[in-house]
Amino acid sequence: MMKYIIETGQLRRVVLTAVLLLTTAGCSGTNLGNIDETDDPRETMPGPGILADEQGETPLKLKTGADKEATKPVPVAAPVTDEKTEFEQFKKWDDLRTNATDSAEYQEFLEWIKYQKFKAGQ
Repeated sequence: MMKYIIETGQLRRVVLTAVLLLTTAGCSGTNLGNIDETDDPRETMPGPGILADEQGETPLKLKTGADKEATKPVPVAAPVTDEKTEFEQFKKWDDLRTNATDSAEYQEFLEWIKYQKFKAGQ
């Protein structure tokens, strides 16, 4: 007597094929009835349409290079700060620049970079 061993991949293909055949057979026998394919008067209404203005032009248009120059934003002046505020900001920046390499967050970031290099090498 012969023994048949079906592998998982083969079994999966057989089951999927059976489901596909049953679905096709079930759908092919469905009667959709008499479908009226004439145009509905609401589909052919006169006028510009939903996304158009009174002249029938759509407000959705592509911008060209000339349009971009005309609508270029006007640069806004930087906020005025006094020297004391500016000096305080400079001190914070200088402290972060010099002492941030010793922080726990930065050390964790360096370990993450090492891990990414290790992961990419495998």
